[in-house]
Amino acid sequence: MLAMDFIKTNRETVENAIRDKGVNLDLDQLLALDGEARALKTEIDTLRAERNRISDCFKEAAPEEKAALGAQAKAAGARASELEAELGDKNAALKGLMLKLPGIPWDGAPVGPDESFNTVVRQEGAIPNFTFEPLDHVALIERNDWADLSRITPVSGSRTSGRSGAPAGSARRSSACAPGRVRAPPSRSYRKSPARNSQRGRDPAPCGSTRRSGCTRCGAMRSNASRSASDSRTRRNCPCSR
Repeated sequence: MLAMDFIKTNRETVENAIRDKGVNLDLDQLLALDGEARALKTEIDTLRAERNRISDCFKEAAPEEKAALGAQAKAAGARASELEAELGDKNAALKGLMLKLPGIPWDGAPVGPDESFNTVVRQEGAIPNFTFEPLDHVALIERNDWADLSRITPVSGSRTSGRSGAPAGSARRSSACAPGRVRAPPSRSYRKSPARNSQRGRDPAPCGSTRRSGCTRCGAMRSNASRSASDSRTRRNCPCSR
């Protein structure tokens, strides 16, 4: 879909593309509809701003003025709702016209209604000359009974096929041999590493160290242990020794 700014800036180019590609589209009608939609949007924004202004003045207005202000705000909101419905119809019609816009063709592309107007730019190699009538892939599949293209469509939908004959047997043999060829990944054992000290990334130390450390068994932090205390007494204070 072409952008509206591009259409307005390059109107002649767009008109030539519409003419050369034979699209039934009135560009003047499209631009006029876009102008109407923009005008409606501007009016809706003005009405909303007016309603907001009235709402701001409503608190400080005198009691005898509130009724008139309320009626004005209500009228502005109702008018904005009507214009929004009209704007929705305009935007829907505008989108329908925008979808008809053709892409801009290459300047050197030939102009014509069908492929008979195409021109050969160059030819690579020689065209093979068969002694028989060549068949496409669909005809080859149906002739050799390699797949069922007609009966599978009501079951699985379009662009699907059911293998039959030699391809089906090959697929079954491949499926049967596939599990034996898959190698299982090597087994690995994972161990939980001891708790790390939270201070400066120090290595864990057993209970009884003079610095704040963690037990190498359970990772419990001990900060009140003394070097002079015996290891057995310090170990009894650790949760893993209870």
